[in-house]
Amino acid sequence: MTLKQVALSQQMLHEGCPVQVVDECPPPAYSDLVDQELVHELQRVWVRLEEKARGASGELKLHCR
Repeated sequence: MTLKQVALSQQMLHEGCPVQVVDECPPPAYSDLVDQELVHELQRVWVRLEEKARGASGELKLHCR
């Protein structure tokens, strides 16, 4: 699962995804994993970091262990 999936899940529920059973539409299962405002803030920070990296002729990469 990615932060993007969590954000999509939250957006789908906000827009009225008519899910009765989580198996019908798995992404909504992710919606409560992270606070929605935190997801949006992380996305904003990531975009700013990407812009700074591109401005320095670089590329932003995230290495997870």
